[in-house]
Amino acid sequence: MTPKQYSSRFPISIPVGSSGEIYQLSDKLCATESAPADNTDEQPEYSDGPHSYVLKQINSVTEFTGLLPVYEKGPDIGIATGQISIRLDPEITVLSIASTLKELGYQILSTPGYAPHSGWLASSSGEISQSLDGLNALTEKIKPRHLEVQLLRSRGGRPGPED
Repeated sequence: MTPKQYSSRFPISIPVGSSGEIYQLSDKLCATESAPADNTDEQPEYSDGPHSYVLKQINSVTEFTGLLPVYEKGPDIGIATGQISIRLDPEITVLSIASTLKELGYQILSTPGYAPHSGWLASSSGEISQSLDGLNALTEKIKPRHLEVQLLRSRGGRPGPED
């Protein structure tokens, strides 16, 4: 796969975090889900719990199936999962805007009982590219307080529960 084929599938940049930092689509790296196999040298580098992912050079990938986009900002790298965190004004519940979300091509994955004005979304089709492509329309139509793409990032030097 060429970098041009890869970059035509996903937005070139996405906003991340409440500060609106802009991450750029990597022109060198992509990610694939890591299959547990004993005969591979690939080590999972990122995980969202049940799934692990491996970074690959774009030009070494031969098919699109299961490909996840990698975004960069300086040395920080993140794998976009296609899930979107949304937070609305406290008086508006995510479930109350379900029909509008459906019109925009999104489905509600979950809403916490303690914060019904927030939740997790994904594209109705399950396609990461559609989830990311719809961010501007989602922002314009819904006007959320906060909207953020889920990026899996390396733990780096952050302490974990065992530290």
